[in-house]
Amino acid sequence: MLLRTYCFICGDKSDGETLICRPCWRDLTTDQAACGQCGRSINAGLFCPQCLSRPGAIDKTITLFPYQFPASSLLRSLKYKNQLLLAHEFGQRLAEKIVLIDPKLPERIIPVPLHPARLFARGYNQAHEIARAISRRLAIPLDYRSSKRIRNTLPQFNLKPAERKQNLAGAFAIHRQQLPGRVAIVDDIVTTGNTVNELAKQLKAAGATEVSLWVCAHAA
Repeated sequence: MLLRTYCFICGDKSDGETLICRPCWRDLTTDQAACGQCGRSINAGLFCPQCLSRPGAIDKTITLFPYQFPASSLLRSLKYKNQLLLAHEFGQRLAEKIVLIDPKLPERIIPVPLHPARLFARGYNQAHEIARAISRRLAIPLDYRSSKRIRNTLPQFNLKPAERKQNLAGAFAIHRQQLPGRVAIVDDIVTTGNTVNELAKQLKAAGATEVSLWVCAHAA
């Protein structure tokens, strides 16, 4: 017999295998057109104008839901309020969507790393926790050692476009000389996209042939 718990969104009872009841999950994941390369919201077509004119280092993106209430509130609870059960929930749901959309799975999963100072202050990396759940579900190795964040950068959304590039310059280091094959970057929220694009560039410079992005929500 399944244990009963309460839905994180509406408060009604849910089964013990999920933290969000089925009606709320359907509302949370209402289909919204998104660019197949970067994950930005689009009105029509397969790719956004930016990717058509200046493609980034990310080859394809799978997004779980739009960054809007109540998803935004859930992600803040995961990021700042120690609600790590949500990382498992989102990782499981992302894994289900990934196998439906992209049967060509990568050879390793790399969570976006936090700077050691920020990791110490928070106590955990929410991207790592989401990636751990995906790794277990899809049996893909979780690689959290190859990529390091060596600069404690400022939040991107507070900066002007020119400042964003400067802010991320030299932010990541790849600790392996060669990192060949297909790689998936995992993050909780993508805002400007510059952070994951910079990490993808570093991974490709280390030999990655294809870099996917698996993210809970894209704010743009």
